[in-house]
Amino acid sequence: MAFVGSAAVGQKSFVSGGFVCNSRPGVFGQAMAPTASGVKGANAPRENAGGARMALSQYAKIGILVYAVLIGGGGVSAFFKTQSKMSLISGVVSGIALLLAYNQNSIPAAAVVAAILTIVFAVRYVKTRKIVPAGVLGVVSVLFCALFVAAELL
Repeated sequence: MAFVGSAAVGQKSFVSGGFVCNSRPGVFGQAMAPTASGVKGANAPRENAGGARMALSQYAKIGILVYAVLIGGGGVSAFFKTQSKMSLISGVVSGIALLLAYNQNSIPAAAVVAAILTIVFAVRYVKTRKIVPAGVLGVVSVLFCALFVAAELL
């Protein structure tokens, strides 16, 4: 490894394997360093795809809790507002199913519950043409279903 004299103040440059690399911090403050396959750092291709997948799985796991509270709380709220026992039962059962999926760390189970609720809310929306609650909860269910499927497939 030989140092090149054209480096700016505070930067070290060196020649390694036929290329010049500055050891200054990259875009996110990580130093770029040469590796056997090239330059490791901010300008290199994404080298930690497993970390991105882990982050998506963590977001999905948190999403299961948020979705469970939203659905379960929505069922209880609908019961107090309209005295709908069906909303109470379906909301609480769906919320418990999502909490079980969270407890078992089962993102696919949460995706199945979200897909079923998407269909239920779509049918309710077609019948009633009311945006609240069927339309809004249908869109929310689609978004959470997409998050859960993406976390499992990516």
